[in-house]
Amino acid sequence: MTKQSIFERQMFSTEEKNDLGVFQSIVGPWYESLKNPREAQKKVLSNLLREYQSTDYGKNHRASEIKGIEAFRTNFPVVDYRGLQPSLDEVKKGNYSAFLPEPLACWS
Repeated sequence: MTKQSIFERQMFSTEEKNDLGVFQSIVGPWYESLKNPREAQKKVLSNLLREYQSTDYGKNHRASEIKGIEAFRTNFPVVDYRGLQPSLDEVKKGNYSAFLPEPLACWS
């Protein structure tokens, strides 16, 4: 039997995981990410960067060259909505690849 923290024993019992039913495919990966959060975050970043590579925004920020968190922080500075406005305006004009890896389903 593996050593578990009190938190893991209380919050993530096998029975609880199995009781997720139809939500297993949605919540299951989250439970798995708790086993190794650092690796889970690296995987998320890698997936996002792969998607960004096909966008003008990602190309402008060298998404295809980024191999780690430091390079990501350097090439993708924190921006507010105003900083994203030009890219979003392009998407509104129909150029979804300015910011999105696939066509937008709808605007809300």
